[in-house]
Amino acid sequence: MADIKVDIDSETFIKLTEKVCDNAAEKGAVKVMRDSKIFLGSKAKGGHGSDGLAGEIKLVKSKYKGGGVAIEAQGPGNYKRFYATFVELGHHSSVFGKYKNKTGPAIAPIPYLRNPLKANKQYIINLFKDLI
Repeated sequence: MADIKVDIDSETFIKLTEKVCDNAAEKGAVKVMRDSKIFLGSKAKGGHGSDGLAGEIKLVKSKYKGGGVAIEAQGPGNYKRFYATFVELGHHSSVFGKYKNKTGPAIAPIPYLRNPLKANKQYIINLFKDLI
């Protein structure tokens, strides 16, 4: 068996490695995003289904140096998706309306991002193992 030698400069190697890793990360993010929408669709009460929060989840380019992707369910200043964090983490009922100036009842979290991420942990690890 002959030895194969590839001569590549370090800058090119780093760029190619980043691209391959970014592709794997994006594939994992797409799976988590799809599963999040399915999860919310199964919890469709309260407007979290496909025409509610599930319809607002999208994949976006990361704002951080180095790029990558992120799953966005609430953007800065986007009040249409303002409640996304409250759904994920849980909260107390609004201080407006009948609970004005009081703490309303606790609303249980619906971890629509954490659960699919945990469920796909091994899938994402395998995407990166396959690169090695």
